[in-house]
Amino acid sequence: MIEVSKLTKVYPGGVEAVRGIDFEVQPGEAFGLLGPNGACNSTLLQLATGQLRPSQGAVRVLGQSVWDNPALNRVVGLCPEQDAFYEWMTGLDFVRTCAELSGMGRKAATAAAVDAMTRVGMAENMNRAVRGYSKGMRQRTKLAQSLVHKPRVLFLDEPLTGTDPVARRDMIEVIRDLAANGCSVLVSSHVLHEVQALTSRIVLLHRGRLVAEGNVADIR
Repeated sequence: MIEVSKLTKVYPGGVEAVRGIDFEVQPGEAFGLLGPNGACNSTLLQLATGQLRPSQGAVRVLGQSVWDNPALNRVVGLCPEQDAFYEWMTGLDFVRTCAELSGMGRKAATAAAVDAMTRVGMAENMNRAVRGYSKGMRQRTKLAQSLVHKPRVLFLDEPLTGTDPVARRDMIEVIRDLAANGCSVLVSSHVLHEVQALTSRIVLLHRGRLVAEGNVADIR
């Protein structure tokens, strides 16, 4: 489902962000991307979702190159680390708009948005303006927009940051359920126990290089 092959990103001035990374994610697998601050986890996700062009190597999703391939947006979901909301929108409006951008008609997008917001525990607050949301509510809404169009592949960048224990438990259950139902999920985090709650299979990054891959227990 996801194939990362000899992936390298070098910025002007010769600064290496990612160097020679290889790994694969299988159908219905939750896969962890673990590394400390500065390990370039987010850069790798930006490369994997076609936001950055690799200097060398490639990322393929469902057998297709992700660079300059907007058609993949219909089957790929992304929950970014950064907030990027229209603050005056309600959470439901925001998620519905994301569904429409993926190609859904307005009626189908509305139904899908209600379902996604309910699924992440935002049913009671989905008609409030995003500007009034707590950090945890914003994280739930970001997760909702990433799954509203029922993607086959899902990329999550620090999805549990700023969430309380209840929200963390709820979101972990949603992510596990997605993988159990055939969605391939790649989760990036700096926190081992968060990744370990989702999957036992990880790659460990350090300064843009892959230093270990496999079962968490074996790597420890």
